[in-house]
Amino acid sequence: MLKEFEKGTVASLADEGFNGREIAELVFGTATSTNVRDINDFLTTYECDQLRGLSADYALLEDWHLGAVKYKTHGFSNNSIAEQVLGSESKVNTIARFFKTSLAHELLAEITEDTEKNSLSVKDEDKQAIIAKQRKLNILYWDIETSPCLSYHYQHWKVNIRQDQAVKQSHLLSISYAFNDEEPVGFKLDPEDVKDENDLTLVVNMIEAIEKADIIVGYNSKNFDLKVLNTRALYWDLAPIKPTKHIDLYEQIKKTFRFPSNSLGNVSSYLQLEGKLINEPGLWRRCMEFWNLEECEKALEDMLTYNKQDIVATRDLYYRIRGWTKQTANLGAITNIVNNKAETLRCSKCASDDVAPIEGSIAFTNVKGFQMYRCNHCGGVSRISASGLVGCPVS
Repeated sequence: MLKEFEKGTVASLADEGFNGREIAELVFGTATSTNVRDINDFLTTYECDQLRGLSADYALLEDWHLGAVKYKTHGFSNNSIAEQVLGSESKVNTIARFFKTSLAHELLAEITEDTEKNSLSVKDEDKQAIIAKQRKLNILYWDIETSPCLSYHYQHWKVNIRQDQAVKQSHLLSISYAFNDEEPVGFKLDPEDVKDENDLTLVVNMIEAIEKADIIVGYNSKNFDLKVLNTRALYWDLAPIKPTKHIDLYEQIKKTFRFPSNSLGNVSSYLQLEGKLINEPGLWRRCMEFWNLEECEKALEDMLTYNKQDIVATRDLYYRIRGWTKQTANLGAITNIVNNKAETLRCSKCASDDVAPIEGSIAFTNVKGFQMYRCNHCGGVSRISASGLVGCPVS
């Protein structure tokens, strides 16, 4: 038997030409034999005849109807809406039939009108306040500088240095990093630490910064900086570093472009960015000469200055090429997760929500095609995700 609050909806849908099975799917989300029989029985009653012809405004809605309309106004596909409100994409036909009803059309018109009114009433300063409340991703730009190994050896070419010839192992000399657009900070050893090969404080400080970050960005940092840091952490018997999404710009440069040289200095110069400092000849050697206290201290200060400038160069380069990056962390998805805003469509490269569809452009996977769109902030191209919630990188 139908409940009283369901009868108005059933009558309204019948008035629009839907049959019993279709109405059952729209009202109950599933067309069981019992549901279909109850609806067909009701459709033959005088009460149903009396209710037919009423405006959809008088038909009481199921919760999923309102949810479906709200998702539709956010640009979700029928497949995505079916998964969100009915629990399965297989019920997409139910959603499609619902949006053919005058009830759905009236609700969509009302929500669209309310949205336009609200958007007109929001002042610019209020919009800025809303944006300010959103948590920005903690993007860490980082770099380390290391000492050379010291050894006794007889030749300068094709030398295999045995362990008993090694005098000092390589260790950190300085670290530098910056979160987002903050000024770079850095730490260095003093001559006594160089003498003792004691870089524990630098290792701990660098790990603590990485573990506060949502994303880390470096240059050749996957193959060098992170491996060196792991090695020194193991040496000091520290716990493994927490895994963090890692963007290595050197990896991206090699994958996408063909510069005359892939060094950070050359790439920055080619793109007319501020770039690295020119490294003074013999700087690493002077950093190792701890017995010459004053000269060693000055060399370590120079090393830290050089180290900090690498952060500036890395960040400038990241901003320049981030729209071109491939197979990196999806910043749009991560931003939505940390702000609990799964419905916001964002650029996968820079997380901006200022995006627009590229007309007629479809990104194809092995089984589906997805609308592509371009970010008006970084220029990057992404595609709609399978759920329709966020952007995905285009392979």
